[in-house]
Amino acid sequence: MLVNNRFICNGGFLPYHVWSIDPESYNNKSTLDPAGPFFDCYPNLGLTKNSAPFVQVLHTDAEGLLFHFGTERQMGHIDYYVNPGQSQQPGCLIP
Repeated sequence: MLVNNRFICNGGFLPYHVWSIDPESYNNKSTLDPAGPFFDCYPNLGLTKNSAPFVQVLHTDAEGLLFHFGTERQMGHIDYYVNPGQSQQPGCLIP
């Protein structure tokens, strides 16, 4: 028998929206760079603090000069913004 509340669910971009469907499945959800396009227009859709007892989010593509695929929106109990969430990372030549 597996006890789901002992698992940590990790993923990135679009899969995190699927995990938000069943808040009781996991005790801890972590997402890496959640998708912003379309989901920013509908803040109640997708991952929220109510998606699990503890939700942490790592934003790495929240803003950019021309475009971005992530979101600046706070979604979890803890949201981390790397460099501060900009798509251009130090030492990376690809914008």
